Amino acid sequence: MNSATCLLRSAKGTPPSLPISILFLQNYGSRRSVVVGRASKPVVCRRWQQTAAAAVTRAKEQDRINGPETTRPAPLVIPTTAPNANIFWKLINRGRGYMTFYKTGLKNVAVNYRAARRIRARIKEEAPPGITSLWKLPPSILSRADFILMRRSEVDVKKIPVFSLTLLVCGEFTPLVVPFLGAIVPLTCRLPDQITSDLKRREERRRYSFRNFDGPQPPDGGVSDPAAPATSRGGGGGGSGETYLQSLAREHLLHISRSLNLHWRRLPESSSSMISFPPTTVLRSRIRRWQRYIETDDNLMRRDGGVDGLIPAEVRIACAERGIDTVRYTDEQLRGTLKSWLRHTQGKDEWGMIPLLMKRFFVRIHVPAFLLHQSSPSVN
Repeated sequence: MNSATCLLRSAKGTPPSLPISILFLQNYGSRRSVVVGRASKPVVCRRWQQTAAAAVTRAKEQDRINGPETTRPAPLVIPTTAPNANIFWKLINRGRGYMTFYKTGLKNVAVNYRAARRIRARIKEEAPPGITSLWKLPPSILSRADFILMRRSEVDVKKIPVFSLTLLVCGEFTPLVVPFLGAIVPLTCRLPDQITSDLKRREERRRYSFRNFDGPQPPDGGVSDPAAPATSRGGGGGGSGETYLQSLAREHLLHISRSLNLHWRRLPESSSSMISFPPTTVLRSRIRRWQRYIETDDNLMRRDGGVDGLIPAEVRIACAERGIDTVRYTDEQLRGTLKSWLRHTQGKDEWGMIPLLMKRFFVRIHVPAFLLHQSSPSVN
């Protein structure tokens, strides 16, 4: 069962009740206390809820392809201090700026959670029978912006309990701790420097994996020609994506998982005959989920306006999710690369993107356009 089907089935079920972490977020910053025995009627701060919910509604009405602004980090604003202030008060003001940034991010997680519940309820009520993939739903029911909101909300909500505890314990010193605990930080609470450093570490890990890859050639020469038709690659010409994924060796799975950062970089890797770690079944399952998420995102992106409709921040996020380096390249270069990605994967099974991951996929935008038309895009 693919991830889109799981989301669709969860949307058709009864909307889940609010988890305790969301109840905490709703009351975070409120002066009124919350009685545990009355969790079903939480005391909430209405002002930020109504403002953020209205922002999500406006974004949905104006933009159907970009994720709402509440799904990305808010601007980091550090209060100004007097020039003659001592270092102590400067640090206090900086800490207050960070706390405001984190509180805004946590509130946005709660707003996104509620908006995602409304989207799932709409899908439950209006989805035609027999639909098994979210990208096949009519545009009036689901847009790419809705899909991105549901996806990011689902990921961020799982990180709230541990991150909230860290924020309560560390307070203004949280920015000194999060570089060592990046995996627990929701996307809405990631500092700009933290995002850049995480991307650099991922790209260095990807380069290391390419330099040290010594596995066998992928089946049916799938790596040698990423732009070839789907029937000429993998699965014996017409085999299913699952058959192709099962035919990949463990070395291929480890390489793809490193390139996409699907398992923790500090996790020890072993491929001995006695034990394989991370387990091959876990690697294959994570790659399968990633494939189907990207397949849904690609189709919704094509349907709702294409790459030209994406803002620069969403272009960078989309490229990073597809294993494309972003730190050293401009927005226009990445936009052209993403267009080429959609061109190569259009009309193919979800497994058709695996050959692109076995090489560093990047179109060199500085190459003259007539050369790009005469030959296939260069691949690093």
